[in-house]
Amino acid sequence: MSSARWVAMALVLAAHGMAHAQADTRQAREAHAEVNGMLSRLDTVAFSARRPDVAYTSEVRAWADAGGIRKLEVTDRDDSGDVVTEYYYAGGALVFAYQAVKGFNAAGRQATRLEERQYFREGRMFQWLSGMDKMVNSPTGKEFAKEAQTRLGASAFYVRAADQAFAGRGKKAFGVVKRLDNGDVSCVMTLEDDRGREFTEPGDFDLCFQKPSLLGRRVALTYGMANVLASECQGDVDCRKSERVALVTKARIVEDRADAKAAPPPPSGQASFCTPQEEVVFACRTGAKLASICASRDASGTRGYVQYRFGKPDSRETLELTLPEERPIPPKAATGESVAFSGGGGAWMRFRKGGFAYVAYTGIGKWGPKGETREKAGIVVEQAGKTVANLKCSGRPASLLGPAWFEKAGVQGRGEEFDFPD
Repeated sequence: MSSARWVAMALVLAAHGMAHAQADTRQAREAHAEVNGMLSRLDTVAFSARRPDVAYTSEVRAWADAGGIRKLEVTDRDDSGDVVTEYYYAGGALVFAYQAVKGFNAAGRQATRLEERQYFREGRMFQWLSGMDKMVNSPTGKEFAKEAQTRLGASAFYVRAADQAFAGRGKKAFGVVKRLDNGDVSCVMTLEDDRGREFTEPGDFDLCFQKPSLLGRRVALTYGMANVLASECQGDVDCRKSERVALVTKARIVEDRADAKAAPPPPSGQASFCTPQEEVVFACRTGAKLASICASRDASGTRGYVQYRFGKPDSRETLELTLPEERPIPPKAATGESVAFSGGGGAWMRFRKGGFAYVAYTGIGKWGPKGETREKAGIVVEQAGKTVANLKCSGRPASLLGPAWFEKAGVQGRGEEFDFPD
């Protein structure tokens, strides 16, 4: 065979192999594009988690729809640069993992210096590309098998943690039950919140038939993640399709509507001042008070709103502070910025009223007596630019404060600074 024919055949085989590889990775590429194209429409939660086999705590953000987790972003911070790992899911299964190992350039800014791309199908990793030049790792080597096991184990761990974070967020809301409808996939609960606004929640079927009846009663709602009959089944119990959703698992009667004015406030349990239709950007207890930053689900640089709310939780009293009252778009409501420093990083968001400012903050760094890593969070009250109070969170806050949410909402620092308190 002539050399020309050998070259032609080699080109054909190479093209065939490339097309085959492209087909193999199509599901991952489509999931990556689809999920990142609709992040603003997905439900999201941020939390910290530490895998049992590692010594550090990861910062995690998860995005989900009715079918379950669609994306996880796991950030492991280090003095030499962050390691950010993204996981993408289709049909509840991991299909793609992307990892960026970052370092600092000459200007002191983080830049990606190493990348890993891993492709999965039916619970197995079938392709692994390393480095900025996308070097192919042999699928028959021991390192390949070990890396696949590690990545799949980490994915399963963070998915479980994300499910718990979604279920735990705002798990004790209150409302007066107006209607109970036995739907195809859940007990549909129509309630009225403490400010007279109506909202609906899916609940466990047993809630529709609970004795004594929940109708007309003020209840505390507890949420959980559960698999329910898929809506496309239209109530057909023989249909084998299901979807994972957050629904009300318990409704505890806390007072009768008729006795609402005379009864004392229910036991403390309110997680935020945000409504079920809003996104909890930040929420924490500061002593006997509760601070919340709530945003509309469509919050962006050009639409929606974000507000700071402060007052007594589980109370019918008017909130002590709502900023701003007129609900402008996020960039006009507040300033905010993410900050990187030795041993970690932090984020802050500032709302102003006259000569006062209220700054919500979260951070992690080497703040221990001997340089140990510590977390801090709270609300700083400023007057004329000087700190007059630091209200520390009594527990770990719920928080989305960080570059992803700031970018989504169009919130920027505008040259302002913030000193994290001791």
